[in-house]
Amino acid sequence: MNLPAGGGIVTDCYVYVGGDLASVTGQLVIWGGSAILWQSGNFTIPAGSRSVAGQGWVHQSVPSVYMGAGTLHIGWWSSGNVVWTMYPTGTTGYLRGQATPGAISGSNSEGGGNPGVYLVYTPGGIMRVRRSGVWTTGQVQVRRSGVWTTPTGVFIRRSGAWVPVS
Repeated sequence: MNLPAGGGIVTDCYVYVGGDLASVTGQLVIWGGSAILWQSGNFTIPAGSRSVAGQGWVHQSVPSVYMGAGTLHIGWWSSGNVVWTMYPTGTTGYLRGQATPGAISGSNSEGGGNPGVYLVYTPGGIMRVRRSGVWTTGQVQVRRSGVWTTPTGVFIRRSGAWVPVS
């Protein structure tokens, strides 16, 4: 899916999936390019059937994470086999589970086809940074451990504490 210019503060992630005839442990994941932007903790993916629309929406709250404009990939890890209804074909997909999520680092196209996914987010507007005395737009980066990197969240200072922008 694509987030529009300015990105947004993501608060919820939904995927249409079910355990293959039994519930399984799972985690939802959002990738941006090749980096993980957010990964949920373990939760139960309820049992689903192998028929079209025989699964359900699973939901995980996201802790108000800022995600920049661009293409996002949304998926999951599961401890057991899962099925989903593919978009836009209306057929079902299937994916074997893995014992542990390990270091989730990219996508796996086993089973092929896009699952139903959506994010709830608040448009982030255009971020600006002061450079050489001028407010500029574009990719905002911060310096961490001697390397310029894209921030994974937006925080402001309130009453002596850093709080996420929501």
